[in-house]
Amino acid sequence: MENIAHLWNLIIHSNTFNFVIFILVLAYICKKIDVSAIIAKLQEKIKQMIEDSDKAKDNAHKNLSEAEEKVKNVKEEVDTILQDANTTASRLSEKISDDTQKQVENIKKNTEKVIEAEEKVIYTSLMKKASVASIQTAEKHIKEVLSNNESLHDKYINESIDELDGLNI
Repeated sequence: MENIAHLWNLIIHSNTFNFVIFILVLAYICKKIDVSAIIAKLQEKIKQMIEDSDKAKDNAHKNLSEAEEKVKNVKEEVDTILQDANTTASRLSEKISDDTQKQVENIKKNTEKVIEAEEKVIYTSLMKKASVASIQTAEKHIKEVLSNNESLHDKYINESIDELDGLNI
């Protein structure tokens, strides 16, 4: 019995025995867990990821090609836009210059009209003042002449009466 106990001790402490027990336990767990289904699912996920990455790569190449195609003509488009902008700016500049010139001419015409109107007002005012001054001077002169010569005074009264008599009323 001692031999059996010694043999039993030797078997238990042996690495081969431990390895066989490990394999048996692992086989039992694999049957219970269904590792092949898990591995198949992982393989499907990996395949799907590879397909998705291929699609993403193709889309990225397509987008890159489209972007390169769009960018290819950017310089010509920018040059065209700049030429159009310069043309538009030149036209606007000419139009503004023409409009400004017309406004200057209109201002000159309006200024001349205002000056002419003011000249007429001043002329009328001066004529009125000159007429009033002339009348006042004539009145003074007549009064002086009449006060210096009383016979003229009588003469003018008689002439006025004669003219009134000649009127047919």
